[in-house]
Amino acid sequence: MSKSEHKRLLNHTDINPDTKNFSGMSIIDMLSAMNREDANLSKILESAIPAVGRAVEIVTRCLAMGGRLVFVGEGTAGRLGVLEAVSCRTIFNTPDNLVMGIIAGGESALTNNINHASEDSKSALNIIDDLDIDGDDAVCGIMIYPPCPFLKTALLRAKELEASTVLISRGYVSKDLKPDALINFDTGPEVIAGAFELKAASAIKMILNMISTASMALLGKLYGNLMVDLNPVSEDDKLRAVRVLSLALNIEEPEAEKLLHTTEWDLKAAIYMKSLNIDYRTALDTLADNHGKVSL
Repeated sequence: MSKSEHKRLLNHTDINPDTKNFSGMSIIDMLSAMNREDANLSKILESAIPAVGRAVEIVTRCLAMGGRLVFVGEGTAGRLGVLEAVSCRTIFNTPDNLVMGIIAGGESALTNNINHASEDSKSALNIIDDLDIDGDDAVCGIMIYPPCPFLKTALLRAKELEASTVLISRGYVSKDLKPDALINFDTGPEVIAGAFELKAASAIKMILNMISTASMALLGKLYGNLMVDLNPVSEDDKLRAVRVLSLALNIEEPEAEKLLHTTEWDLKAAIYMKSLNIDYRTALDTLADNHGKVSL
């Protein structure tokens, strides 16, 4: 990266020439301008796909070894990491401590702007140490506004503790971080100068979606593109489980519901039972032999 590119990425007030008159636009023109900018994100991220792939390999390996995935960031970046961790619990039924999000400033920073939280290196050090991070874990830093001492300290400490590290960054990388996977992107000037909560944040969410979804698929959380690691508790959850099983096995929903009652709402066991014509106990053994994956 040239010095001029580096300086531009550090500049929080780059002007987007296509939206210089944004406040004077009609509502439809404002929305159309924003939509055009967002439409470019997929193309912008194409060049980052190989790096995202390396991150997926790292995360999958760590989780398969019994480690954890920890997202770290400040401000909007930190909030996106927390959101992704919570989404993994919702979509993939991950335990609370398997995928975690750390935000500079703590829980109150989720809904408030905490001044100087990104500069609190000591807090980052304490958090990483308190989590007992080790070589089985993957720590993924998320950076929108560089530099971020909190994030740098967390990643460097994680690396000292032999954890694998990933960095998602809007174009800026400190030379001393040396993450195992670097996902670098530049979404260019925002619709509103310096408002990286717009395009840049959307790009980060897209990257996080790719990392968590691909990793969970490789770990057996999906059957095709169906969520089969559900934990149906509410009636709505059970209705969804019935629908998923009926699609997975191409059977009618009443049969799917009956099968789920037999397996105590274990979708994976139900798929094995029906597909291999085996009983529930044998289905559980088969699932264990396949490390929790449905392999047919």
